[in-house]
Amino acid sequence: MPWERGTLLKERYSLERQLGASGTRQTWAAQDQETGRTVTLKALYFGPGMSWQNLTLFEREAQTLQSLNHPRIPRYRDFFQLKELEGDYFCLIQDYIPGTSLAEQVHAGQRLNESQLEQAAREILEILDYLHAQAPPVIHRDVKPGNLIKGEDGHIYLVDFGSVQAEQTSGRTLTVVGTYGYMAPEQFGGRALPASDLYGLGSTLVFLATGTNPADLIEDGFRIRVPRSMNVSAWLQRWIHKLVEPDPGRRFKDAREALAALKGKGTLDGPLNLPSVRAGRLTAQSCDAWLSVEIATREPALEELFAFSTCTVLALVATFTTQATLRLPPEDGLFVLLFAALLSLGFWAVLGLTMAANLLPILCRTHIQLDREGFTLVHRMFDTVVHRRVGDLSALSGRQALGFGLAKLERDWIKAHIRHWLGKTAGTASMSGEPGTIR
Repeated sequence: MPWERGTLLKERYSLERQLGASGTRQTWAAQDQETGRTVTLKALYFGPGMSWQNLTLFEREAQTLQSLNHPRIPRYRDFFQLKELEGDYFCLIQDYIPGTSLAEQVHAGQRLNESQLEQAAREILEILDYLHAQAPPVIHRDVKPGNLIKGEDGHIYLVDFGSVQAEQTSGRTLTVVGTYGYMAPEQFGGRALPASDLYGLGSTLVFLATGTNPADLIEDGFRIRVPRSMNVSAWLQRWIHKLVEPDPGRRFKDAREALAALKGKGTLDGPLNLPSVRAGRLTAQSCDAWLSVEIATREPALEELFAFSTCTVLALVATFTTQATLRLPPEDGLFVLLFAALLSLGFWAVLGLTMAANLLPILCRTHIQLDREGFTLVHRMFDTVVHRRVGDLSALSGRQALGFGLAKLERDWIKAHIRHWLGKTAGTASMSGEPGTIR
């Protein structure tokens, strides 16, 4: 394309800055001379020997954008054809979205924490929900970090509808488009569903949290191995796992269902068929790829409250005694002062040890996530991670290995779930004490 900065197209659009180029396509930021607005100009060169499929996709993108009206989708402005000696140029004009792509942010070193991931997922799902609610549903087919722009207003925009699905009754098309790692398995067969966009969203969230290309995490059957290094809750990991299920029937059916689950934080898979222990404290959920056990906080026992109260009163009495001795003459109060200070320090030390030993199971929630590689154990206090541990299954033994302050019956319940899951998924591990087993 013989274009450069300052080129005026259709006597209206002045090219200002090239945003990208790929093969026969170019993307520019341009100035609309009539409105003074900055726009995005996408151009496709179509000359001798060019594939009609490329032109079909480009025209489909223009037609789709023309029918959409969402605040976080670039608005369609114009579409025209330029005839030149070397061939024809088809140009699509749409609103320019100032900002940076999520891919650029990750490449710059940024990683999203759990609350940021949830916020990003909600914004993207709101856009996808609008698309999937169209009649027929509009399927983007290329949801990925490079097509998601974090605008200057702080919101996320979905751009580049060049792969958009022209929905048919059969759900199948003759075109296979998308990006490996973000493209749902069914798209390789020319089939796209609303759930296909959710696969791209799940892969995107993995990338935003870890910086790892999802293509490097694909296992047999197009299953994406969600890394245990993701510093998110077990529930959010399960929710992401459901997005990237290879079988579209096991994903959420569309963005609305996924968004409702995210907002409601409901149960994604039912618990294993084992007896419950202290309902509301221990919960186990599983699929073929992972087992998740959640240990909720518990109410303090009467003897613990008595111990806290006694230690607190004694520590305060010792502290007040120390303060009182400070008013005595040095020759009369030195010994008493030292004794009171040591007594105060002793009671405060006992109080601190008592609280550390007994408050952790009262204030901390514990998540244990197991997969074929090992386990991740996370203790959270008031939604803040206070301890994180990663290891192989053989390390899940001992009184404190499974969580703080667990009764023997509770530890046995958790181990029973682990045995059940290992036997169902691997069939090779036991709890006999051999390497890689649970005792």
